[in-house]
Amino acid sequence: MSAPDGLSDIGESLVRDGYVTSEVGLVDPRWESALDQVGDDALRRHLRGLCLDAHWARMAGAYYLGPGECPADLGPIAALPGSKVIAGWEFGEGQGSMVVLGLSLP
Repeated sequence: MSAPDGLSDIGESLVRDGYVTSEVGLVDPRWESALDQVGDDALRRHLRGLCLDAHWARMAGAYYLGPGECPADLGPIAALPGSKVIAGWEFGEGQGSMVVLGLSLP
């Protein structure tokens, strides 16, 4: 909602802060081809922060759990009637999580 100013580049941030060199791959390789299809460069770089591999997600971003996967701490919400888990992410070492739910209302 704050684009383009609110978009960030996780790779650029980690290089700038000295954690990695620009040659280090942060993104889980299974997402590279999907991300390559995002036409807007700033948005593509921002979305990379939600597709990190498990190692880098522990420190710097999010780890995508997969379609239909829900982080354990959000399980009670996902179990509510009319909820369907679309996808889930975990941040850090259990410090945060996110789930996208589809809701069907009566």
